[in-house]
Amino acid sequence: MRVILGIGNPGSTYACTRHNVGWFVVDALANAHEGCWEEASGPYREKRLSLGGDFLLLVKPLTYVNRTGEAALAVCERYSVAPSDFLIVVDDIHLPTGELRLRQGGSSGGHNGLCSLELGLGTQKVPRLRIGIGAPPHLGALVGHVLSSFTPEEEPRIREAVRDAAVIAEAFGRGGYAEAATVYSQWREVAASDHPPEGSPLSEP
Repeated sequence: MRVILGIGNPGSTYACTRHNVGWFVVDALANAHEGCWEEASGPYREKRLSLGGDFLLLVKPLTYVNRTGEAALAVCERYSVAPSDFLIVVDDIHLPTGELRLRQGGSSGGHNGLCSLELGLGTQKVPRLRIGIGAPPHLGALVGHVLSSFTPEEEPRIREAVRDAAVIAEAFGRGGYAEAATVYSQWREVAASDHPPEGSPLSEP
């Protein structure tokens, strides 16, 4: 089993904010498959997908961002999965809006959700897919920025990014990090040329 965990804050107040872009992606992936979200025994909601005989678990923590590690640890304990079986989908203020970056591990970059994951899982070696949400206008505006909505000008870019991130995340579910990295490389080609490689999942409508 592999796990796609979207970082975000629960509640309608935060539903459309930049900090919840990880939830946008898991919701997009969930909506592409049958079934319903279910309440789990831990602090998260889950939806289980069957992909080519393998199970993929979608996870939305019910804790706030800075306690994401509690949900990740509960998933590990319930399903006996390793940190390398997770793909964390997370917002990133250091990337332009709509930019994607896939990594096999690394530092938190100061993101409270990733800091919590490192503490909960005891490692930085957790695959993550970062989605750019743009930088705040100044240092003191960080909290207001991540808890704000995307502007009308940004919305088309973020919708496209969420769609492409969901394709990469599903590839992770099917074939782990290696397959996700292949699709991510195709995304980079698309971003550079605006012409998807023939047969690429990203070329499908």
